[in-house]
Amino acid sequence: MKRCLSIFLAVLLFLGAVLPAASAVEAEFTTEPMVATGRGHTLALRRDGTVWAWGSNFDGQLGDGTTTNSYTPVQVQNLSRITAVAVRGLESTALRDDGTVWTWGEGFWDGYSQVNHLIPVQVPNLSNITAIAVSLGYRSIALRDDGTVWAWHADAGVWQLGESLSGVIAIAEGWQHIVALRDDGTVWTWGLNNSGQLGDGARVCRDTPVQAQNLYNITAIAAGWRHSAALREDGTVWTWGRNAYGQLGDGTIINRHTPIQVPNLSNITAIAAGENHTIASQNKGAIWAWGLNYGMLGDGTTTDRHMPTQVQNLSNIISISANGWHTVALKDNGTVWAWGSNLNGQLGDGTGPYWSDEVGDWIVYDRLSPVQVLGPNGVGHFSLTEDTPFAFIFNDIPRTHWAREAVTFVYERGLMQGTTASTFAPNASLTRGMVVTILHRMAGEPTVASRPAFSDVPTGAWFSDAIAWAAYHEIVTGVSFDTFAPNANITREQFATMLYRYAEMMDFSTEVLDNFDLTASPDYDQISTWAEAAMTWAVYNSLITGADAQGTLNPNGTATRAQCAAILQRFVLEFK
Repeated sequence: MKRCLSIFLAVLLFLGAVLPAASAVEAEFTTEPMVATGRGHTLALRRDGTVWAWGSNFDGQLGDGTTTNSYTPVQVQNLSRITAVAVRGLESTALRDDGTVWTWGEGFWDGYSQVNHLIPVQVPNLSNITAIAVSLGYRSIALRDDGTVWAWHADAGVWQLGESLSGVIAIAEGWQHIVALRDDGTVWTWGLNNSGQLGDGARVCRDTPVQAQNLYNITAIAAGWRHSAALREDGTVWTWGRNAYGQLGDGTIINRHTPIQVPNLSNITAIAAGENHTIASQNKGAIWAWGLNYGMLGDGTTTDRHMPTQVQNLSNIISISANGWHTVALKDNGTVWAWGSNLNGQLGDGTGPYWSDEVGDWIVYDRLSPVQVLGPNGVGHFSLTEDTPFAFIFNDIPRTHWAREAVTFVYERGLMQGTTASTFAPNASLTRGMVVTILHRMAGEPTVASRPAFSDVPTGAWFSDAIAWAAYHEIVTGVSFDTFAPNANITREQFATMLYRYAEMMDFSTEVLDNFDLTASPDYDQISTWAEAAMTWAVYNSLITGADAQGTLNPNGTATRAQCAAILQRFVLEFK
């Protein structure tokens, strides 16, 4: 989605999510990978204990020794054996396996002064730390191995919080309120309470911890700007506090001073809270989001949701993180996916703001559905689990393959997948059902109420919804009165026609200059009458090029998977 930079000059808030405690030290160090989101940048912890970052770097928050923004991951310097990462606004933080805390970016207290640091330095007077949590608020907080909670800040150094509380196993911090999970499954809160974010049934600010009502057997917690969330061991989610945008997920915009259960959610294994939205993921299943939506809900729209809505095209998620305007998720295969605001390149897909002379302003490509984070310097995809931080997973697409860039492009945007976990089959054919499914994904997988009247498209097949959508919008028609032939190989002219009709539906330009003449092609007479306009448009826009040096178009020839990947890449880049 294009959006002018001037729209986004408002302050972006970041609220911290709960971060896991350190993993055990092993002879060859490994840790649990995770992701963390900031105001305009993202952190990722790889399995080897190294930390990588991308996005805004004005205050050195990427930790690479520079103040240069990066739209793909760069490695944070001088960090190893890291077990957790967190972000507070423009400050980045990491927890080492020896219980020390390291931080870099926006001015913080390093024991001597308040200065920006372009590479990590150790936070003094903090030891035996097992978890960290941060927010946009006054401080960052840490959990010590004795169950006590500690805070640090540029102006105040290090001090203990919630002295009367013990047995804490997890912490989260919102805007001037703290949520703590005890080892008995109860939740305790203190701080600002003007929206009921403490969950104690009142709106009175608390200097000491109070117990949130009606919560037991809790396994995880999260804190937003003025709302809080908890995950119960039975897989249900409970929320309380501010609800102006539906961030509590109960179908209303009424603040709640005591926890309520989010309806229609089950088997949830992880939660995260942004400024005014909430995220929940099921056990290696779907991700659900609700609340304010500038794209960070990932449902293909910018419509606020007062109840959970499913994030598009994602499954097998093991870690999630949310901030004000963007969300990031980690899949079990080690790949990282992001969506929402891309004001500073914090989505890591290689794009960032650019100046448009035509518009007279900066243009930003926000993402309303997830995109895959690229590898360093845009090579391959970023991986938190593979031996290198980037990898190209298809063994049958060598670096010299003519379509490697196009295959990378469509795979990382979720348009095309491999035929196996490690092969793409570039010379194999695509079927009609496959192409319609790709277009459906490109449109954000919208639903339609009607069903296509094709006898060979059964309800519940993997292509059924896509064909129903495409038929409804007249992107496709059948090969006969009542058949679609979803498993038939698609021809080049059929592919061009589907793209042409998709462009018409999306109000993309289908204009061709009058002086453009396709009849010079050696096999122009082989183009079907119904495909002439589409083929002319496709060739005019260089989506389809000649199959040989003579400019043969081969309209009735089968379109290979590699050819389709190249055509799709050209289409997306031309009409983005």
